[in-house]
Amino acid sequence: MDGTRIVQRFAFASQHHPVLHELLQDARFQALVPLLEAEGGRVGENEKDGLVVNHYVNVAGSEFSQMGWHTDSLRDIFYGKRIGPMLNVGLHLDGTKASNGGLRVLPGTHQ
Repeated sequence: MDGTRIVQRFAFASQHHPVLHELLQDARFQALVPLLEAEGGRVGENEKDGLVVNHYVNVAGSEFSQMGWHTDSLRDIFYGKRIGPMLNVGLHLDGTKASNGGLRVLPGTHQ
């Protein structure tokens, strides 16, 4: 916000810190896997971008403010693969409001 440059995205973060790796192994996190409703569901720690840590600042003048809700399925198409089921989980480590772009439930996805 003060013009200082930041690193916005760290891919495969759990490969660089044991605490993040342990988070993905935790039974409470693994309990989300059945939400995929697909045989062979798993936490993709070592595929695609693994555990990604984002530092996203959305303020007046932000250069990248129109991302919105999306899936990473275009990557599958680019690699010539069928689009597979994916559950993206976001953990917000600071206070955020719906107007800031996070914490959305798309109608019907809760079923």
